[in-house]
Amino acid sequence: SDGGGGGGDGGGGDGEDDGPNLLDQEKLRLLYMCRMYTADDASKGFKDRWVRTQPMLVLIYEGIIDGTFDYDYAPQAERVKGKRIYINISQEGRDDLDDLREGGFLYALKLTSENYQSSVALRINDKGLAYLDQHLDPDSKAAVDQLIFRDDELVDVVYQEAEKSFRIFTASGYKKISSITDIETVSYVSSPYIPPCLSMPSVELCDNSGRVAELDNFASNIKDELSENILLDDVYLVVCEWVPMGGNQIVALNDKLG
Repeated sequence: SDGGGGGGDGGGGDGEDDGPNLLDQEKLRLLYMCRMYTADDASKGFKDRWVRTQPMLVLIYEGIIDGTFDYDYAPQAERVKGKRIYINISQEGRDDLDDLREGGFLYALKLTSENYQSSVALRINDKGLAYLDQHLDPDSKAAVDQLIFRDDELVDVVYQEAEKSFRIFTASGYKKISSITDIETVSYVSSPYIPPCLSMPSVELCDNSGRVAELDNFASNIKDELSENILLDDVYLVVCEWVPMGGNQIVALNDKLG
């Protein structure tokens, strides 16, 4: 793991419970998963534990595949061990983690490595523990336990630089390579397009529309159960570049780029 320290965001913990409908099933399960990785347990010697966001995102993806979480995911470039790789990220899951922080159920600690790479670690607080004690249902608990336990032992997540993959394992010997780095493909045919105002008469662009029939031979390799299918035809996609001006735009750009 990356070393270094940082500051917490406060995260709450003193707010009042807003009722049983404050958290939906997905947030409730996420909160319980955070509890199992960060709550103190004197009988096991667990104290002051934190879990980084990235391993949580790996477990969320695994939970989507096995049906624990009803999220979608999509490939996204993430910085891992100082390098950018594409992994299947659930923006819904990440947003729910942020909502739990904003709702005062989790503490957050921003860490900085010796290579100046920042990351966020999470820890459940007293408000989160109290909410789970009141509202965690047996089905949600059982579903998350099935995801994160192997032979009554909590699984851990580590990134293997040589294999460029995430390994899920336990100290007793269980191990599994996560498919989060397996980017699913969507078959399509595209042709280059330049707006008429920018095109040059001397440059002729190729037309690949005659290859659409080749898509009939391709099968989907998407692991998630899709609730929606969107078919697009005759789409024009224009990619533009822009130059950020001003300090605020530079900061926002740096944040988006990681």
